[in-house]
Amino acid sequence: MAYGTVNVGSAAKPAGDYLTKDDINQPGGVLGLDETGKIPESAFDNAVFDPEDTGLESDTVNGALKEMAGKLGKNHEITLSASGWSDKRQTVSVPGVSADEKDDWISFSPAEDSETAVNEAQLMMESQAQDSVTFVVTTQPSADLHIVVNVQGAVMA
Repeated sequence: MAYGTVNVGSAAKPAGDYLTKDDINQPGGVLGLDETGKIPESAFDNAVFDPEDTGLESDTVNGALKEMAGKLGKNHEITLSASGWSDKRQTVSVPGVSADEKDDWISFSPAEDSETAVNEAQLMMESQAQDSVTFVVTTQPSADLHIVVNVQGAVMA
């Protein structure tokens, strides 16, 4: 039993005809909400989605959800070795980074054991290449820096 409906596009009904409960979770109908107020997964393949201006390609809710899941961030624990700095720069391998900065949203944060050292070094991300990121510091650290790099696929075009 539906506890509410969400209009998901134009219904496949003749002009002047009304949607009925038989149109719930059906192609061209409306999505029904279950007793928890959520759209049942069984209806996802019938729900249409207009991907215009989203950067997504799928035209179904289920496909759009799968695309979005593929763009969620992935964390990578990275060590910037004390001996790896050259001219206050260090390039490290980070799987999943694209060569084009428009394809990724990359952020980093210090691991708990390196917070002070990262702040003192004034660590910044300088550039990216395929599967790698280059970091730069103002003050070269004397110890390894442990950071967490988060890579997210671009969500919007």
